[in-house]
Amino acid sequence: MASTYSDSMGFADHQPSYREMQQELKKRKINAGGTKEELTKRYKKALGGEDKDKEILSKQTICHLGENVTYVEQKSVITRMPDLYTYNGLINQIKAIKYQVVTVENLINNRLKNETKNQNQLKFRSLTFLDPYGNQIVNKHMDHELINKIVKIYKKDYVPKYLQRWIHIGHIDHDQISSINESELISTVSECISSHQFIAYGRVTVWLGSYDNPTFKKYVLAVVLIDNMEKIKRQMARLERFMCMELKSCILNNRDELNERDWNEGKVVKWEDTILSSGLYQDNCVLMAKIGNEKIRHVLAFKFKDIKNVHQLSSATLQESIVQAQAILSALYRKATTIYTAADIPKLTEIIMLTDAPNGNDDDKNNSDDNDVSHDQ
Repeated sequence: MASTYSDSMGFADHQPSYREMQQELKKRKINAGGTKEELTKRYKKALGGEDKDKEILSKQTICHLGENVTYVEQKSVITRMPDLYTYNGLINQIKAIKYQVVTVENLINNRLKNETKNQNQLKFRSLTFLDPYGNQIVNKHMDHELINKIVKIYKKDYVPKYLQRWIHIGHIDHDQISSINESELISTVSECISSHQFIAYGRVTVWLGSYDNPTFKKYVLAVVLIDNMEKIKRQMARLERFMCMELKSCILNNRDELNERDWNEGKVVKWEDTILSSGLYQDNCVLMAKIGNEKIRHVLAFKFKDIKNVHQLSSATLQESIVQAQAILSALYRKATTIYTAADIPKLTEIIMLTDAPNGNDDDKNNSDDNDVSHDQ
């Protein structure tokens, strides 16, 4: 069995088809007619000689996988061999190596089950995973295990069925999430460092617009299930500059565009809501964000009626002005509770709730008789 398998690995055992040989000979402007035996002789002669090919290929065995792979990668070897002949042989060699890896891996696993002492002969490393709910899971894996295989097992064992479509497995480093590329998936545990962490994460689409512009710009963020909207806004703050933000969610039904109607009909999302509680892991569920606030413009535009001649106004007129002003501040307060304010900017809600009115002009303190509303009315 082993002997038959080893023989099947060599490139020299690959026999191209009659048509392949004809095509190769025609490219070299060599007679491509005759019987298959005649064609084969001319084909091998054109390739530089059968003995020469066998000499090169006989070195490529799987006795030492590391040496084998290194040898295949050497350009000096590849360039000495014809394209078609090499490529087909390379496919066979790859299949042979993969088969042998599986065979040896099964042998090791069987030994581990039956002989405990074999564990001391193998190298293990601890890999850390963060599951969808933020729990840390540490498991030991053998150095030769493929990352791709481990990731699949982890997702199957630790990710609930309702999250299987949404969850991806990636890296996390200093709170930054990144995906695993294909070259990393086919690497082994031996290449992982001890501080490395894997994480179960998902992707959320955020459509960002403003109150001054009806169009929306699309962003895709890497998030975890327990992230709240405060964390989302911090991610958005790295992409766009803004002072305040309002969030809503909606179902787009496979559309790749957003309009004002979607925003108006969207569900308001609170800052303490998470990806899980707001259902953003569901198919076609997206987050909408608007930066800026229309109520701010109303406050900036509001002016009391001729404040310098306040003593000449009737009490009814003064009262109406106060009611109008308080209505605008009240509406702004309600809006301000749903928008994000940067940490280094005073919060509007706190200023509105102050019992003593903030005074931005120190000179006003010395001129209270002119500016204050009279208490004698």
